[in-house]
Amino acid sequence: MTRYIERLNRVYAIKNNGDYAGKIIPFLREHGITFEYKESFLEGRHIDVNVHGKLTALNSGEYLVTGIAGVSIMSSEDFKREFEEDIDLNKHIADLEAKLSKAMTDIELLQSRAPIQSLATSLSNSYGK
Repeated sequence: MTRYIERLNRVYAIKNNGDYAGKIIPFLREHGITFEYKESFLEGRHIDVNVHGKLTALNSGEYLVTGIAGVSIMSSEDFKREFEEDIDLNKHIADLEAKLSKAMTDIELLQSRAPIQSLATSLSNSYGK
C-alpha cells in the first residue's frame, strides 16, 4: 500500500465589499478575469464575472476565488470553511526580524542610559537628597 497526500491548492480571492474601482476591478484585471460592470441609478452597482464561460453575478459579501481549478464564486461561510489565509513564510520571517531589530535597539538604548542613572543614584546617595 502506498500513502498519498492531497496537494495544496493555492488560490487568490477577494471579497465583494462594494469597492469595485479600488479593489475588485484591479483584482479581476490582474488575474485576467473578464467581467461586466454596471452602474445605474435604479439598479445600483453590480458586477458580473466570467465563471466557466458564463457571466455570473458577484453579489455583495461573496468571495471570488481563482486558482488552478479556474474561477468560482463562494458564499462567505463556504469560503471561511474551506480556506485559510496563506501566510507567506518569508514575510513572517521579515516581520520577526523587524521586531527583533527594534527590541535590540531598545535594549541598547536602555543599556546606554543605565550608567547615567547609576551615577545619578550614586551621587544622590552620597550627598543625600
